[in-house]
Amino acid sequence: FVYDEESPDDFEYYVWEGEFKYLNTVDVAHDYGVLEGLYFPWVLKLELESWKKNAKQEEKGIVIPHDLGRRFEIEGIQAFKTEGWQTSGMPVEENTNFILLSYWYWNQTNDDQFIKETAGFIKKLTQSLINRDTNNNGIVDTDIGITTYDNDGNLALYKGPDNTYLGIKQLAAYISAEKIFEISNDKEAKDLASQQAQMITESLKKAYDAYGFIPLSLNSSFAEKYLFEGKKVYGTEEQGFPFIIGLFYPTLTKLESPYLDELLPILAKSYSSAYEKSLVKNENGKVVGLQLAEYQHGNLGWFSHSVMADYIAERLLGLNYQSEQIFFPLIFDSPFAFTDGYTFRKPFYPPKSCLLFYPRGAALFVILN
Repeated sequence: FVYDEESPDDFEYYVWEGEFKYLNTVDVAHDYGVLEGLYFPWVLKLELESWKKNAKQEEKGIVIPHDLGRRFEIEGIQAFKTEGWQTSGMPVEENTNFILLSYWYWNQTNDDQFIKETAGFIKKLTQSLINRDTNNNGIVDTDIGITTYDNDGNLALYKGPDNTYLGIKQLAAYISAEKIFEISNDKEAKDLASQQAQMITESLKKAYDAYGFIPLSLNSSFAEKYLFEGKKVYGTEEQGFPFIIGLFYPTLTKLESPYLDELLPILAKSYSSAYEKSLVKNENGKVVGLQLAEYQHGNLGWFSHSVMADYIAERLLGLNYQSEQIFFPLIFDSPFAFTDGYTFRKPFYPPKSCLLFYPRGAALFVILN
């Protein structure tokens, strides 16, 4: 908690994002926000207000900064240095997360007043997302920055244009925004969000028809930085289980949407395929890990997003996966239980931990919902 002694009723609330202690980091908040929403949503409101107050303007529109400082230095400008850090560095990731967390907060509190006061700001965030789509398929393809997967082991997840991880998160944000604009009685904004959701839905269906699965990128010319088995790999060839993570809050809130209903069959089929491709097996065929994508330099896996994906798969897609069985031997009775970075390299077991602590593991509380 932070407050001005001259205005003791004016509270602010900050969370360290983990190892590097950035303040109110929005991409990490997407994951730990489930804990706040379930048990003390009023602090989630304070975080949302901190991001809104410190939003930045850039060429494509307004953006949420990645963080608001580091350690105890609340500066209103992010400390995480990446390309475009003066404004955001993760404009799509952060803008969509704000919308999703806003709807999550409202779902838990029915705070219509907050939504009405914030809807105009969310409308600007929505337009900023739309401005980053130049080929009219609904999915961002320019001025993306990077995603929460800020590791170049898989460029499609990291910063690929027409990135389906971001596209599905956009879809989730747009159908959440529809509900927000309904509360605020803004039919024009609601219709625009609906139109964008429909465009993304059609693009994903078209991609599935073309490839037999939803690839990590719809851009046929985008290729990975590293060679895999001596060959260049293109984004349209790639699969990875995290592509559905953006549906975490729509699943948690039981958000209804005709666009989501239309996609469920192909999401289920694509997820089953992507999960299988993401498994790491030893020479004997035994599963020893779960990495983020089929083609993942360094074989990096995240515990928290594996659990979140399991939840989405079960509650939304009707699929049963138990990724915790893969990770439990690594985190049982360990001071690094919330460590997200594991590299499943030969000889495969035990895998190497990156030993970077993040509070993303708070997403586990979704199991109690």
